[in-house]
Amino acid sequence: MKYHIHTFRSALATIIETQSFRYCELPRWQELNAFPYGSCDLANNMLAMYLREHGYNPKMIWCRNDLADYPEILSHVWVEVDNKFVDITINQFPRLIRERVHIANKYEVGILNEIYFHCRENGQFEEREVDLRNHAGCGDAIYQAVAALARKLSLIHTNNELK
Repeated sequence: MKYHIHTFRSALATIIETQSFRYCELPRWQELNAFPYGSCDLANNMLAMYLREHGYNPKMIWCRNDLADYPEILSHVWVEVDNKFVDITINQFPRLIRERVHIANKYEVGILNEIYFHCRENGQFEEREVDLRNHAGCGDAIYQAVAALARKLSLIHTNNELK
């Protein structure tokens, strides 16, 4: 799973940095324009879609946070899969964590875990299905481009491993 997560995030960052001219008019692109800042919903839902295509059963976690220890995280979305929390946008909060890819056991101490259990106790969280749509439109076209590049990167890596 870790390989798929890193491959997808690399593909997403590549698309954002080198091909924005192709996608900047598409619905939901603006959420990625300052990636990782403000892009947790779309980026992590796209990751979850990709993981689903690889046989995993992800769900989305949304929390509205009011923990004093993490004031910069007001609302956040990440993936839960196989009792792990996965977030490819958590480095938008550099005071708290700098990892590009954050994978944590759901029941170990950590930022997402603390927020999750606090929000759950206070009714400020939702478990959601993977969904690329919101009020701004559907992010499927962006997802298709990122997933295609991730598959290509994976194929290149596999071919290099066979040499």
